Amino acid sequence: MPGDDQLDAAGILRRIAALALALDDLPAQARRLARWRLRRMAARAAGKARALSPLRPGIPSGSLPRRAPKKVLREEHHLLSETHALARDALVRFDTS
Repeated sequence: MPGDDQLDAAGILRRIAALALALDDLPAQARRLARWRLRRMAARAAGKARALSPLRPGIPSGSLPRRAPKKVLREEHHLLSETHALARDALVRFDTS
């Protein structure tokens, strides 16, 4: 079946391992994000243009172009789109208190 080729999983396994480490210590990751945001806000206040979102602008890496044919759309593309939407929603609701 087209699209069912085996792929090298080394990159995704490294990402999963990094995610597992981050999830094992959420308080440290929350402090890290708060420090990052403070640095960005300070840079912006000093007149340096900096994005305040930790997410890159645009569609996430691995996404299909909007005009891609529906036949190449796979389950992982739906999963990527959904997790990206959840991440953006979490940033909108970001609470600094």
